[in-house]
Amino acid sequence: MVPLHIAYAPDITYAPDLQAHNFILKVGAPIMLIRNIDAPRLCNGTRLIVRKLMQHVIQATVLTGCAKGEDVFIPRIPIIPSDSTAQFKRIQFLLKLCFAITINKSQGQSLGIAGIDLKIPCFSHG
Repeated sequence: MVPLHIAYAPDITYAPDLQAHNFILKVGAPIMLIRNIDAPRLCNGTRLIVRKLMQHVIQATVLTGCAKGEDVFIPRIPIIPSDSTAQFKRIQFLLKLCFAITINKSQGQSLGIAGIDLKIPCFSHG
């Protein structure tokens, strides 16, 4: 059997539908879901605040949407990349830090305070 690090190049695990291998979270960090978990309560773009970090789940409070104010548990989800040359499964949290968000992700949200950085043009058709 050939070890995985020899059989496949390191970039094979960087498929477009996979998130970073790891990132640092702390209690109080703002996060955003990047996939639907339990629509309409927990869907893509829902913002949350981390309340407790556990090995297999993250306890968080919902900041937006119909579940605003609810405490929820975000599980790790198995992801199988669709366009990778090697078949593998990775278990990951489907979220990212959201200290800043794009204009598209902010549509339909009520924000108490917003800052805008327009150093580069942001016009798009549609």
